[in-house]
Amino acid sequence: MHGTLTHSQRLLKMENERQPLVKSLVDTFQHFKERKSVGRMRTEHSVFIPSELMVNSAKETEEFIKAAKQINKHKEWKCPVSVEQANIVKVSGVEFVFEFTPETDFNSIIEFLKNY
Repeated sequence: MHGTLTHSQRLLKMENERQPLVKSLVDTFQHFKERKSVGRMRTEHSVFIPSELMVNSAKETEEFIKAAKQINKHKEWKCPVSVEQANIVKVSGVEFVFEFTPETDFNSIIEFLKNY
């Protein structure tokens, strides 16, 4: 079929079009900071990193993992981060889950990530 991309080509295209992980995380925190519903019920944001990305973009994923660890380490920011292995649509990888509450210090986290 003319014009149809292979699976590898689609993955490469998505890789080239996506934002870096830490930049995307800044945008996520800014988005949730503005939401009035945060904390009315358990509010989480999940980031799935495929194993392939961890190999092909090792430096970027390492920076993201270190940033997530720092966010979790700062208990005063009130944003616990959990990590677990996951398989999503037959793709193995690691899932990071950021939990938000009305007490989450979005400003400190955003500032940290922008300077990271």
